[in-house]
Amino acid sequence: ITNNNYLVKDWEFNHAKVGNYQGFLKSNDIINLRIKKFYDINRNPIPNGKVVYLRSHDIQFNVGNDTFQEVVCHNERLGGNDEWCIELIKQYTWTLV
Repeated sequence: ITNNNYLVKDWEFNHAKVGNYQGFLKSNDIINLRIKKFYDINRNPIPNGKVVYLRSHDIQFNVGNDTFQEVVCHNERLGGNDEWCIELIKQYTWTLV
């Protein structure tokens, strides 16, 4: 599957703060998100792919009444703007009958 000149693959993560890892993601975990690109912006193949990380920017923009934060992918050194905090928004309880 391709989308805007990139091969769409699954995002991967690793815990940015090693001390809080318990084998699964939970609220307040700090992670880095990465994806492997197989095509550049000109649709040229990237041999063996290239890992890039999701980074936030200070730039915000509005669409209607919603405010969004700009994010980019990069392959530079990781820093604080590359850390993402997991937040539990809703919890569902399932019952098997």
